[in-house]
Amino acid sequence: MNNQAVVDYFNPDLNEMRKEVLQYSSDSNALKLYDTESNSYKPFLFLNKKNKEIVSTKNNFGVFRSFNLIKKNDRLFEAVSATGSYPSHFERIKSIEILEKSQKFLIIKINYSDIYGYKGYSVLVLQDYKYAK
Repeated sequence: MNNQAVVDYFNPDLNEMRKEVLQYSSDSNALKLYDTESNSYKPFLFLNKKNKEIVSTKNNFGVFRSFNLIKKNDRLFEAVSATGSYPSHFERIKSIEILEKSQKFLIIKINYSDIYGYKGYSVLVLQDYKYAK
């Protein structure tokens, strides 16, 4: 079993919205994102990397396109453009915060801004299904 998140513009029909498939493994201390092009999981967050180290590159997460993640500290990952700079009309992730991490759950907060400069956040609760029972 995997975790799913809707990371798309609002559409009254949920089936029309883009969903991302995520896999949390507390054993490997990693959150992986399913890549439909390669039909495999790509590392998204390595929680055990050192500070200031690049965690993942060229990420595409729903409407958020082409960003790298850099670990700032044990709870904060900063997102930077993989292409050098974002166009002014781009939705972008600013950072990802670890709110809680255990063997069963990983709770993250995604801070973002939209095309109008509105700042918001989303909270995802991810489960390691190996320890679900």
